[in-house]
Amino acid sequence: MKKKIAVLFPGIGYTCDKPLLYYTGKLAVARGYKLVKVEYGNFPSGIKENKEKMEEAFRCGLEQAEKILQDICWEEYEDILFVSKSIGTVISSAFARRHQLSAKNILFTPLQQTFLSHYSDTDETLLPALTGFSHELCCFFPEHASYLLPSPEKGSACKRANLMLRWLVRTDAVDPGCWDRVPKRKLLVPLDTHMFRIAKELELCSRSSANLNAVLEITRAFAAFAPEDPVKYDFALTRFGIHPVVNKKKLPVKLEKKGA
Repeated sequence: MKKKIAVLFPGIGYTCDKPLLYYTGKLAVARGYKLVKVEYGNFPSGIKENKEKMEEAFRCGLEQAEKILQDICWEEYEDILFVSKSIGTVISSAFARRHQLSAKNILFTPLQQTFLSHYSDTDETLLPALTGFSHELCCFFPEHASYLLPSPEKGSACKRANLMLRWLVRTDAVDPGCWDRVPKRKLLVPLDTHMFRIAKELELCSRSSANLNAVLEITRAFAAFAPEDPVKYDFALTRFGIHPVVNKKKLPVKLEKKGA
């Protein structure tokens, strides 16, 4: 029988005896994992929304994790599972990378609260919030995480991030919408080659590249028709570029920009 180990990495105030970690740990034990709990000592005060203190807390937590896990011979285990919450997610990722471990991960983290800490009602779109969100998630691993979550500051269309936000914010037959505090009117179009081609055919975009400027131009064009939900057209229109029956055909009509 292969040896299995599960390690719980808690958050700053969310300890291993809290429900998410406690019951996940019990399930791991029931499935034959040896369970190890990382328990931190004191963290610096005033961490929330303070990047310097958050980085200090990360270094402190990683150092404590190293001490707790130092006697484990990882080569003995064929199955390594890391279960982490909040700051524990970056600590577990850093630990796995430092020790070159191929660990499976279960990550529990309050993404909506993290996103909202960068959000302002006065912003025209979610672009400033997405920029701050990207920085916060990628600050510990800039050479790796930025591939999946690039910063809009560099002019990227940020298709994956905007598609994630569409799924999380909107609620209909396509998008599950589990975030309830982010307004859908501020979403940006998840721009890929299909939507870019279609927007050009519909004369909604004058740009030559599918970059951030094109995202903003297309989103504003859609907002002229549906100001409270500009990205609702995304799923339907991209079918023209993806579905094999229609991907070689031109769109049958042109939109007349007269509003909804």
